[in-house]
Amino acid sequence: MAWEKDSRLHSMKATMWILSIVWTCCIGGSLAWNISEQRKDILSLARMRAELTLEKDMLYRKWASLKGGLYAVVSEANPPNPYLNVPHRDINTKEGLCLTLINPAYMTRQVNEMAGKEGNWGHITSLIPIRPDNCPDSWEAEVLKTFEEGGGEASTEQSLSGEPYFRLMRSFIVEESCLKCHAVQGYKVGEIRGGISTSIAMQPLYAIEGGLRKRLFIAHILIWILGIVGIAYAATRLSTKIAQIRRSEQEVKRERDKAQRYLDIAGVMLLVLDTDANVTLVNKKGSEILGYKERDIVGKQWLTHFVPERAHDQVKDAFNRIVSGQLGRDEYMENPVLTRTGEERLIAWHNTVVKDNGGKVISMLTSGTDITESSRATAEREKLIRKIQKTLTMVNQLSGLLPICASCKKVREDSGYWTQIEAYVQEHSEAEFSHGICPECEEKLYPEFSGKDQAHERSST
Repeated sequence: MAWEKDSRLHSMKATMWILSIVWTCCIGGSLAWNISEQRKDILSLARMRAELTLEKDMLYRKWASLKGGLYAVVSEANPPNPYLNVPHRDINTKEGLCLTLINPAYMTRQVNEMAGKEGNWGHITSLIPIRPDNCPDSWEAEVLKTFEEGGGEASTEQSLSGEPYFRLMRSFIVEESCLKCHAVQGYKVGEIRGGISTSIAMQPLYAIEGGLRKRLFIAHILIWILGIVGIAYAATRLSTKIAQIRRSEQEVKRERDKAQRYLDIAGVMLLVLDTDANVTLVNKKGSEILGYKERDIVGKQWLTHFVPERAHDQVKDAFNRIVSGQLGRDEYMENPVLTRTGEERLIAWHNTVVKDNGGKVISMLTSGTDITESSRATAEREKLIRKIQKTLTMVNQLSGLLPICASCKKVREDSGYWTQIEAYVQEHSEAEFSHGICPECEEKLYPEFSGKDQAHERSST
C-alpha cells in the first residue's frame, strides 16, 4: 500500500509538472505568435502609409501635369528651376511680380522636402537623371533595373542614417501630359522613365509596437499565472482526492481483512465466482482442500482448473442455471473437485447469487463441505449392512424345524426329497465342510488303529 501511495503521488507530481511545462509552452507559443503577427501588422501599417503617400504624390503630380504646371512667386524658398528648359518658364506680372513655372517634378521635390522634416521623405529618381540630386541610391538603382525588366513596385525594410525605415518604390510611366516638359529629352508615351520612392520612419511604429508588446507580455503572464494557479489548485484537489481514496482503500482493506479472517475460521470452503466462473475470493479452508495457496486460486477459471473433466459439463450447466436465476436461492448440489495432487474430493455445495442495485447478477457465493470421507464411510456402512442383511437372510433360511433321519442323518427338504445334511447346509448358506473321524468312530470302525499314542485324521473334501 505504501508503494502504491508513493507511486500515485509520484505520478501525480509528474503529471502536474508535465501540465505546467505544456501550459508554459502554450503561453510562450501564443506570445511568440502574437508578437510575430504584431510585427506583420506594423509592417502592413507601414506599407499602407507608404502606399497612401505614393498614391497622394502620384495624384497631385498628375493633377499638376494635366494643368501644365503652376506659376508661383519667385522667392528664396522657391527659386526658378534651373533644369526646366521650356518657354515662358519665368514671367512678370503687371504688378511687377516675378513668377516661375512649377512643373510636377519640381512640385513633388518640394513637397518631399517638407515631408522629410516630419520623418518621412520621398524621392524622384532615374538611372539617367537630369538633376544630380535625383540620382538613385544603391537600393533604388537595383529596383530601377527591375523596372526596366518589367517590374512595377518594390519594397524593403532598411536602415537609413542609423534609423529603421520602410521603403516603397513605384515606376514612372510616361503619359501625354509629361511630354510638355520632357519631349526634348526623347520621352515617349508608355515608357518607364524612373520611379518615385517613399520612406516611412519605423521608429514611431516600433514605439506603438513596443507598447502593444508590453501589454501582450502582461496579458500572457497573467494568463500563465492563472493557468499555473489552476493546475496547482487541481493538484491540491487531486492530492486530497487521492488521500480520500487511500483512506477509503485502507478502510476497505481493513474490512476485507476482517471479513477474510471470518471466512478463514469457517469450517467450510467459501468461494465467490464472477459471471464467467472466475474465482474472485477463496477462504483458507478452500485453499487447504484444493491444496493451493490463495494467490494461485484467485483469478483462475473455476471450471477449467478445479473441476474434473468428466464432471465439467454437469457443473457448467448448473452454474449457468444458477447465475441466470433458473435455480432458487441456497441451491444444493454435489460434485467432485480436482486438487493440486490430482485427487478428487467430493464437495456438497450450497449456492446463492449476489446482485447489484439494478437486480443484475454480478457473482455467485457458494459454500462447500468436503463429504469425501463421510461419503466413503456411508458406502462402507451400506456395504456392511448389505452383507449383514445377506447373512441374516441365510440364517433365516436355516432356522426353523428340520426333519432329519435318526439313522443316516439325511434332511428332508420342503419338496419332500431327502438330501445329505452337508449338501443342504451348503445350499442354504455360505458354509463349507471338511470331513474327518472322531475317536469313538475310529475305535469302532478301525480298531487296528485304536490304542495308538496319537489319533490320526483323514480328511477329504
